[in-house]
Amino acid sequence: MAIYSWKDRGLNLALCQSFSTERRKQYDRIKYPGEYSMEILKLVIILGSIFGMAKGIQFFSRHCRHRFGYRFFTARGFWLAATGINLLWWGYVAWGAAFLHHEPTSGGVVLMALGLAAVAWLIYENIRDTNLPYGAGGSVLQLALFFPVALYGVPLLVIALLLLLFATFKGTPAWLIDR
Repeated sequence: MAIYSWKDRGLNLALCQSFSTERRKQYDRIKYPGEYSMEILKLVIILGSIFGMAKGIQFFSRHCRHRFGYRFFTARGFWLAATGINLLWWGYVAWGAAFLHHEPTSGGVVLMALGLAAVAWLIYENIRDTNLPYGAGGSVLQLALFFPVALYGVPLLVIALLLLLFATFKGTPAWLIDR
């Protein structure tokens, strides 16, 4: 029976760990036949859940339209949600930037309050025109679905409108006037 010191045990442990990481790297490169079918199964589950959620939203919208005569996903609802979401987002950004630069944070707080007022008005209208459970559920769906479009779409729309404004401007360039 050999007696090892703590140093020897640490060395042996380090050798075992390095061997196991090298071996693990080797095995990570290998794809076994069952793994491909598992990836296909994951893809089918993801696509099925996305399709199921989209169909569920369509059924919910159709049900509310037949029961209450109210549509959640309208242009007015989008613009109200987009206004509230953007005011909340940019208010938070302004508040955080002002806090980091040791400036007054009131501008960001005002923007966030205006955004909350717009979102609260959207929720109020949805609940008023339907009932509490349907209005709250529809409001959550509106805000969740309109969030990415409102946050990234509206600023891109403003940039596109500014580019169109400058591209279609009828004035002559300054270098032609100076001649």
